Amino acid sequence: MDYTYDQLAGKEDQELFDFQLQFPPNHHNFLLAEQILEERSRRELRSVETRSLVIAIAALTIAFILFAMSVL
Repeated sequence: MDYTYDQLAGKEDQELFDFQLQFPPNHHNFLLAEQILEERSRRELRSVETRSLVIAIAALTIAFILFAMSVL
């Protein structure tokens, strides 16, 4: 039975890993589960990168303000 994206998207990561073990690497269900896991991974990575960027900008802003105050 071939699953749809929506059917697999509701599963947790570990469930998807276990699900993949039931199929050969070139099977539709295996590839679909892999696609979902990769999308989640990319989304989490972007979230971490965004948070890091916000923290870096905040730190630079604070450093600039402190430098400006020390010069005055």
